[in-house]
Amino acid sequence: MNTAPLAVNSGAWARAAALVRPTVLTPALVADAGLPDPMRAWCPDSLLPLHDTAQWQSLTAPQRLTYNHAYACQLLAEFIWIEQRLILAPLDWLCDRQVIEQEGAGDALRSFTADEHRHIESFSAILAAARNVDLRAAFAADAFAPPFSVRAGAALARFQPVTFAFWTRIVAAFETYAVDIGQRYNADANTDSVFRSVFVAHARDEARHCRFDDLLADTLRAAAASFWQPVNRALASLFRAAYLNVAWGLDGPIEAVIREHPEIAGRRQELLQAARARRRADAGNALPVHAGE
Repeated sequence: MNTAPLAVNSGAWARAAALVRPTVLTPALVADAGLPDPMRAWCPDSLLPLHDTAQWQSLTAPQRLTYNHAYACQLLAEFIWIEQRLILAPLDWLCDRQVIEQEGAGDALRSFTADEHRHIESFSAILAAARNVDLRAAFAADAFAPPFSVRAGAALARFQPVTFAFWTRIVAAFETYAVDIGQRYNADANTDSVFRSVFVAHARDEARHCRFDDLLADTLRAAAASFWQPVNRALASLFRAAYLNVAWGLDGPIEAVIREHPEIAGRRQELLQAARARRRADAGNALPVHAGE
């Protein structure tokens, strides 16, 4: 396992450290926001897998609201998983071994990891608050379970994030998309103010992280032997394909609607097929198919 210091990008990490700012999304922000409103949408409808399908139009207003709440809870669980497994795990490895030997690198990476820890705590807190007002919809969060291929990719990045630096490409895509999600929340005044404040604050932090993503990717790529460059490109492509696979991740919110509204239990396959078809058509628009297109 390579733990030799990486001495590249002279001066770039010092400039990155100078841009460090306090975390915007914190557990205190969530605590101050209070409980989500059970009568309002918890995420913009445009993020929903079923949105703009004939099946979506056929649902009643209460059924749509349950589906919206369930998907918002799954979105929280998804970001918790991403930030724990795909961002914090390899970052902690790099910080613990101090492998990037540049002035400012330690400060920048510690700020990055501190932000992610606070994000996980914040998302967990709002998910707990959501359970207090809509327990059945919140069960959709428990259904978020990436398949082995996705979990194996994250484990590979955690095991040796320098050699297998493909994860930096994936993280950059996720964080760019987190900014887009925040922008959608910010533009949709119909969504619950608690969820909106959390995802807008998250987007502000992730916009700042995008500066670190490119620097981190460049640092690790420059340090790796040339042999690993095509390997990491292939791994990034395989991970993306596995994550975008519509065979998983779309049934939890539908099951939540059926539990709350058993009169549509016979439509489970119809609804699931519609969600998969929509996501399959939109799969090229963003990396995280389960976080919305």
